[in-house]
Amino acid sequence: MTDAMNDDPRAAWDRRKWRTPINGVVDPAIDACYSISLVGDQYCEDVFTRRELDEYNRDPDLFAAKHFKCVSVEEYREWIRSDKRPLCSERLKRGPMCGAEVPVPEEYRRLEYGNDDWRVEVWRKLHRIYPCTFHKNLLARREASQ
Repeated sequence: MTDAMNDDPRAAWDRRKWRTPINGVVDPAIDACYSISLVGDQYCEDVFTRRELDEYNRDPDLFAAKHFKCVSVEEYREWIRSDKRPLCSERLKRGPMCGAEVPVPEEYRRLEYGNDDWRVEVWRKLHRIYPCTFHKNLLARREASQ
């Protein structure tokens, strides 16, 4: 390096620019990433910060419900328990809700259940809103007989 370069302030700035670190130091207590397997989209495994890990540990189901954009913890649990499949809106004679799957309307048929597109938003539009095939036929027969 010549003396002329050492005297040139632009050259000095250039050298400092290239020596300045781009990535910061990681504080393991704060900045570390943690992998959590959430029951949802085929056991989604995601990376979370320490703050998110603390939130997860306070209430794992609430954390998962927020992560998958569920309205409530109860909705998240119902979504998981129904295997993310929309269930019938009718009750059985004994009283509990029918556990049969609802036929998927045409506009949702292109979406496969295991596909990432089959989210809570789609499930919410169908779950417990429509009757299953059996109850649909039963309701149609009742209407026809009246």
